[in-house]
Amino acid sequence: MIFLLCCWPKKWPIASKPDCSVVPRQAHFPFFKTIDEFDFSLQTTLRQSLLGSYLGPDFVTEGRSLILYGKAGRGKTHLAVAIGYRAIQNGFETLCTTAAKLVEDLSNASKKGCLQESLLTYTHPHVLLVDEVGYLTYGPDAANVLFHVVNDRHLRKRPMIFTTNKPLSEWGRVLHDDDLAAAILDRILERGRLIHLDGTSGRTRHLNLEGVLPGAAERARISGIRVPEFPEPTACLDKRMLIRQRVKTITHTVELLNFAQKRNRRHVHGAF
Repeated sequence: MIFLLCCWPKKWPIASKPDCSVVPRQAHFPFFKTIDEFDFSLQTTLRQSLLGSYLGPDFVTEGRSLILYGKAGRGKTHLAVAIGYRAIQNGFETLCTTAAKLVEDLSNASKKGCLQESLLTYTHPHVLLVDEVGYLTYGPDAANVLFHVVNDRHLRKRPMIFTTNKPLSEWGRVLHDDDLAAAILDRILERGRLIHLDGTSGRTRHLNLEGVLPGAAERARISGIRVPEFPEPTACLDKRMLIRQRVKTITHTVELLNFAQKRNRRHVHGAF
């Protein structure tokens, strides 16, 4: 009895939390960002309060998912990494990958007959972050292999975060299968949410390109006219157009004066 009392631990060991200085590297984040570093002032509708349910443990335990949609530079990957890192801080395992890498890995595994084993890489972690859906071109079986991942995680209530620059209506074209794309989105959004990130690009806001490049690109897409590599600023174009109009007006006025002078000379000669 005395021996047992001496050997009895004073405190039961408590499960240690993950070392947050090491785990981000294991999660394969493309960079390290937190929610506090995100500039919400660039967004017209998104506020941090709207993301509250994705920053707590309920995000994982309830199997919620998220699609972050927007143009380049709007902070989609930043937000996804920040939410994934918060899940790590809450004690959950997170894996980040690109859609291109996931599709390539699983497509190759399918060809080798070891798809089920390779699926564990993407179905095992508590949180899966799939970045850049729609940025690159995928193989013909993209929808098939992605459906395997999404369906397995959906059935086990494992959260997923996707970032994309394509509207949901174009996922069928991106993945080469409209029906499977619809099934994938149906499972993601059953317990998930679509968040549209708008505003200006965080990368090029100092260049003040909004309203210049998108308009030119859209006109080129419709007309087929090539967009200049370095479009001139709108203010310069307006100034040049104004100068041209003034030159035309002056030229026209001079021509009228010359015509009037010639006509007067004819009248004078006719009088003599």
